[in-house]
Amino acid sequence: MNEKYVVPLVILIAALLWLFSGQNQNSQAQPIADSGAQSRTTTQVRAIESVASQRDIELIVRGKTEENRRVLVRAEVSGKIVSLPAAKGTSVQTGELLCEIAVDSRDVALSEAKARTHQATLEFNGIKNLEKKGLQAQTNVAKAKASLESARTALSRAQLALANTQLRSPFSGIVEELPVEVGDYLRIGDACALIIDTDPMVLTGQVAEKDIANVTLGKAVGGRLITGEVLTGVIDYISQSASESTRSYRVEALVANPSRTIRAGITSELLLPIGGQLAHHISPAYLVLNDSGSMGVKTVNEQQRVEFHPVQVIAEGIDGIWVTGLEQYATVIVVGQEVVFAGEPVNVDLTPLNSLSEKG
Repeated sequence: MNEKYVVPLVILIAALLWLFSGQNQNSQAQPIADSGAQSRTTTQVRAIESVASQRDIELIVRGKTEENRRVLVRAEVSGKIVSLPAAKGTSVQTGELLCEIAVDSRDVALSEAKARTHQATLEFNGIKNLEKKGLQAQTNVAKAKASLESARTALSRAQLALANTQLRSPFSGIVEELPVEVGDYLRIGDACALIIDTDPMVLTGQVAEKDIANVTLGKAVGGRLITGEVLTGVIDYISQSASESTRSYRVEALVANPSRTIRAGITSELLLPIGGQLAHHISPAYLVLNDSGSMGVKTVNEQQRVEFHPVQVIAEGIDGIWVTGLEQYATVIVVGQEVVFAGEPVNVDLTPLNSLSEKG
């Protein structure tokens, strides 16, 4: 063979051998890849068997505490204040003296009124006796009776004027304000003291028009103060007309406050029961979002496939949340819900969760 053809022939043979070896490797590698795909394991998740139970639905209404009553005690006679037995901030009982105005000549006026009444009574009785004997005209009897009634009216006025020098509490409560001092001069209508009644205390809130039909008088309610106190009370008042600005209705609940430790004006929440329904009690860590952004939980059906269920949170607590949107019995995925998708087959581990860390 000509030497000039040897080198190209060797190169051609080498190229053919290289191409053949590559095809052989590809044909051997393909079954291995297929075998790996077939042996891939199903995703393992952990789940719990959840059973829905009856849950009372509470409407949470923001509001505040208010005193049950408040009265500004005002002077009904004029005069100088001579004593203030009740100090600002102290508790007082019904009828307890708050402010004392100087008597001045009111006691003298009372004595005169008593004397005139006594005299008018004697004159009327004398004329009445003469009338029985036919010795007095009816006109004289009428005049004597009128004089007696006038004297009695003057006596009542004198007694009231003297009594009004002592301004007393109209009910048991707290002296919230005392805007006067001993020696101040009060005119008729001037304020002596502001008395508030804080037992019971009133929890107030505004309920939206869409919910007001579910609120009824006399129903027990709960309350939470911003200070952390938890209260119970009874709905005592529901307004009949809505606020023009908020289109909501005022609701009041009475809460016992015998120790008067609850103060007026504290921000609070009214927990109004508005019905009940079946709901599941779960950890908020079990919640996920689907592709459209809807909140829900993932469950496993009887075919061991994942399902996504939108849910609604109807109540919250320190130990979890209550949700609706699931069947009464549901296998809820609690570990691995973020890595599986609806329709995917899974292996389910129903081993109970033993720690808060596992619960998320």
